[in-house]
Amino acid sequence: MYNIHMTKFDEYIEGSKKILLITSQPVDPDCISSGLVMKKYLEHLGLNVTFRFPKELTQEEVDRNSYMPLFNEFIHSDTRTLLTEGDFDTLILLDGINWVQFYDYKNKELPEPVLDKGKKIIQIDHHLGNPEDLATNQIKNNKASSTIEIILSEVVPNDFLNKDLATLTYIGLMGDTGNFRWNFNPTTLRQAAMLLDKGVNPTEAIEHMFFMKKKEYMDMVKYVLENMEYDDELKTVFLFLPQAKLQADGIGEHRYRLIKEAFINEISFSIKGYTIGIFMAEETTKGKIKISARGSNLNNKLSLPGFFKALGGNGGGHFHASGMEIDCDFEEFKSKMKHVLLEKFREIKF
Repeated sequence: MYNIHMTKFDEYIEGSKKILLITSQPVDPDCISSGLVMKKYLEHLGLNVTFRFPKELTQEEVDRNSYMPLFNEFIHSDTRTLLTEGDFDTLILLDGINWVQFYDYKNKELPEPVLDKGKKIIQIDHHLGNPEDLATNQIKNNKASSTIEIILSEVVPNDFLNKDLATLTYIGLMGDTGNFRWNFNPTTLRQAAMLLDKGVNPTEAIEHMFFMKKKEYMDMVKYVLENMEYDDELKTVFLFLPQAKLQADGIGEHRYRLIKEAFINEISFSIKGYTIGIFMAEETTKGKIKISARGSNLNNKLSLPGFFKALGGNGGGHFHASGMEIDCDFEEFKSKMKHVLLEKFREIKF
């Protein structure tokens, strides 16, 4: 090993031989880079590693991320069989706080897998919230920009990274900070500088992640602009998509994902005078609501995890980025959400 002194991770991994390594859903640059960098490092240590992202990716998701180095090793399938068979002595969970993030929970035909606490379990994560009791062996830091930042700070030595792994790591940092626009800290920038010294060329990643948009994506940006609502009292922009509207507008699964991405990434915190953007939709079924929110890093003063916790969520995410799911009548929850948002603003005198 490169480390002169034992790290917390060295102590946790001591005696392990067969590893099941799962990086959490939903898919994003942080979970991809964290998973692949950890896989390579564990293999370097001579350990037998089975690696999974816990659900099948769509072809769109594969195409979007295939520019990343080593993406051909990003194995994606439900983890239930691996967890049930239990052919491992150590389970490592990356970039998630809830058990449902580590198997394909949307597959309702199969039961929820059991988390075997008799195994050694290691959890590495950077999210806020009320985490489930997944592991006693934890490496967590909710001040970190990303899980890959924690891995680079506390697990993997810099000397281990070749150019491909350095590029993966840089993409992970860039993804969770919006190209270093939010949620970064001095450590993040020091790591980015070190990675650039290793020969990382950020231009390709920036182009793929932020600029190379298809025409259909821009069409969905137009849809967002035509359908979102401005609430001047709440200083919030909303996009409400109940099932009836999705059906009336002919919005299928693919276009829905593009609409959500366009609102969250392009619009939600980009309008002067509006500090929060909230996306609320009945994604697949009437009464099953998903909400995502983003706040302006400069002007938002409201903890979004705290806001959603007041609405019944688990309080996960980051100060300026959170969400929840709930079974409720759409209009009823919409009204309740606006009421709670107004109360929260009054509490912080905003």
